[in-house]
Amino acid sequence: MDVGLAATDKAAVQDAYAKAGDLISAAGCFDTVSDIQEVIVAKAGLSNFVHQLPTLFTVRFGDLKVS
Repeated sequence: MDVGLAATDKAAVQDAYAKAGDLISAAGCFDTVSDIQEVIVAKAGLSNFVHQLPTLFTVRFGDLKVS
C-alpha cells in the first residue's frame, strides 16, 4: 500500500494496490480503508440498529427497540 501511495503513474498505483489486496486476502485479514456511510431502510418505529464490521448485512434483532 505504501508503494501505491508513493507511485505517480496510474497503472503503477493500481498494480501496487492490487498486490497489497492479494497479500491481505491471502493472510486472511482485512483492513478498513474507507468509512462509507450506510443507509438502512426499516419500518417506522424501529431504532437502536447496531453496526459491526464482521457482521455486515446482519440485523441483531435482540438490540432493536420498538417505540
